[in-house]
Amino acid sequence: MTTEIVSPGIVARGLGLLTTSGWVYREVDFDVPQGALALVTGPAGCGKTALLLTLAARMRPSAGALRLGDCDAVAQPQRARRLVGLGETAGVNELDPTLRVADQVRAELDRYGLGRKRGDVAAALEPVGLELDARVRVGDLHAADRLLLGVALAAIGRPAFLVVDDLHEDLTPAEHELALARLRELTRGGTTIVAGSLDPALASRADVVLALSPNGRPAGGGPCAAELDGARAANSPHPTDTVATTLPEADHALV
Repeated sequence: MTTEIVSPGIVARGLGLLTTSGWVYREVDFDVPQGALALVTGPAGCGKTALLLTLAARMRPSAGALRLGDCDAVAQPQRARRLVGLGETAGVNELDPTLRVADQVRAELDRYGLGRKRGDVAAALEPVGLELDARVRVGDLHAADRLLLGVALAAIGRPAFLVVDDLHEDLTPAEHELALARLRELTRGGTTIVAGSLDPALASRADVVLALSPNGRPAGGGPCAAELDGARAANSPHPTDTVATTLPEADHALV
């Protein structure tokens, strides 16, 4: 059956990633309307990070279809990649801990040919509500500030989509709430955001939730995207120990 695209958000059908070690994730159907905040959650090793990289057009799937707005992300990976900003992700686009905040921000501004001017660093951080001393080294930032710095850098090119992993990483419950609130503010401008976390308790703060089982399939065997009304309690708990899966082999790696 052909699925009609009725909004310029994210539509995934039957997504899967197979490596020599087996399926990393599979049978993923996922719909995220434009301007929504979505959450991908599940236990460590469930394939969450690999799926997020696929949604960000940084990793090729082995099976299924993925559309980002009107772009076929499987057939047009380079175009798709330009549509998606990616928050800091271990092993992919890690920030340089030796750089000062100002240098890290200006390096990203240079990438987009935006030049340098007075107040440029503060202006780049303002969309995520960050007020940092630009002279501080990135490696000395608190975890919540570093996460939001990564989001701010990903948003500099004004992408239609943002993908952010590891909302759980070294954050207190209050910092979780703050990070989600800042992401929510970005969606008010029309940006579609998919975030990842090992903590299923954050599900009640998202518009759309995809819970992965330990085997990489959508949890429960039913629809893998559940639209929330903002007040629904989180589903059954999952372990919240360490960060998720090891990235697959190079043949599926960054496009």
